[in-house]
Amino acid sequence: MGFLVLGFLVRYSILQPLDIRVSTELQETSGAPWDQIMMAATFLGSTPFVGAAAVLLAAGLAFRNHGRAAWFLLLSLLSMPLDLGLKAIWARERPDASIVHILVNRTGFSFPS
Repeated sequence: MGFLVLGFLVRYSILQPLDIRVSTELQETSGAPWDQIMMAATFLGSTPFVGAAAVLLAAGLAFRNHGRAAWFLLLSLLSMPLDLGLKAIWARERPDASIVHILVNRTGFSFPS
């Protein structure tokens, strides 16, 4: 239920002033080390990396006779199309360069991320 409420708040830009304020505060203290950390986090959360890591980890689990865990891990990849569907429903645009400093350009909607 909480996720639906959050989705509603995001969809109708109720949280946008808070988002901008938090982004501004964070970016005032940003710099080379923090930028690199955030870029690494973005990479680790990317669809290609998550998909490849899940497949490799599932193969390792299956090799060690943990087939049930391997299947669970592979089935968790079904959340990726669900994420795209939810993004299409809420259709929250990503902030542009006039609002935040963009380190990595991304396409598509921003919520849920």
